[in-house]
Amino acid sequence: MNSVFSGVRGPVAQPGRALGWHPIESYHGISQPISQSDITRDIPVISQNQASHNGSNPIVSHPEILVRIVNDPNFLAWLKQRYSSRGHAIYVYTSSKYLLKIIENPLMMKQLNYRRARGVLEAVPALRDYALLMYGINLEINTKLLRKYMPPRKIEEITKRILEFEIKETGEAISIIDQALETIKKIVNRNTKYKLPIIIAFFTGLRSTEIKYMLDNWNTLRKIKLNGVYLVVLNYDRVKKKAYITLIPEKLFQLVNEYHPILLTENWKDHVRHKFGINIGLFRKAWIAITSGYLDDGEKDLLQGRLETVQVEHYIKHIKLISQKYYEAFKPYLYLLDLFAENAEDTAH
Repeated sequence: MNSVFSGVRGPVAQPGRALGWHPIESYHGISQPISQSDITRDIPVISQNQASHNGSNPIVSHPEILVRIVNDPNFLAWLKQRYSSRGHAIYVYTSSKYLLKIIENPLMMKQLNYRRARGVLEAVPALRDYALLMYGINLEINTKLLRKYMPPRKIEEITKRILEFEIKETGEAISIIDQALETIKKIVNRNTKYKLPIIIAFFTGLRSTEIKYMLDNWNTLRKIKLNGVYLVVLNYDRVKKKAYITLIPEKLFQLVNEYHPILLTENWKDHVRHKFGINIGLFRKAWIAITSGYLDDGEKDLLQGRLETVQVEHYIKHIKLISQKYYEAFKPYLYLLDLFAENAEDTAH
């Protein structure tokens, strides 16, 4: 990392805790007012040609509030409640600290790698919300200006991300499906409540938050039997992440009924990653690979919660045919459900 950012570091991941969030008295009347020395120590001086016509910072409307937020440990705790992944919360928190350098000179955005620069932009909505919640301040951040200085995404980074899951540095190739199968075979032998949610991830391609939602609301969700599978109507909507319906094999439907309730925390995927070394995102990728030879793009988009296209929203109505194609795709993997049943002595820990 370039030396100008050498002082920017993130915290060690720790479990979040429930906090009651109460606004700080008011920005102008807080019990510990911000001194001018605090501001000048933490915020680099903006040169005259960088300032706007009224003398304010060209990027952020209240630099002193930005300083307080990015140095506030409660901001990290709040982010852990905002996001389902503690890892992503830490990524946003760490990225927000780079703004202290960038408001001095937006060109510093170009010195970041693409992912970190994206993190800076992702931090902006969280910073705005926290400022409004805790200080009652509309924190304006000029993202249009920041985007002008985004570093280009290197083509080799895109290629690496495509290949890294199956092509190892040694040249060995392991399919994403085989990786998912090996992971499931290992977890079913463990005494843990997470093995059934992991199997659900494999057969549905659902995200961790969507699986939690389905299990939390299992008794009230509408379920329709179709061709050896069940269609579960989720109607799950979390801003950009949505899941309208999902399909599961009939045997998996029976297992969920048998072992329900299964209580998961919002951050259960982090726990699974830390304790078992399992990335839940692997199963969504495997689901796409398994269904690629059976479902067309529109049919997969429907099951993955994407209704943006005209085809998905207005023309895909053949649910019975989709369920048949889904069953054929996953028929070779139904043995995993028997494997789970044979090793299901304890799913409570």
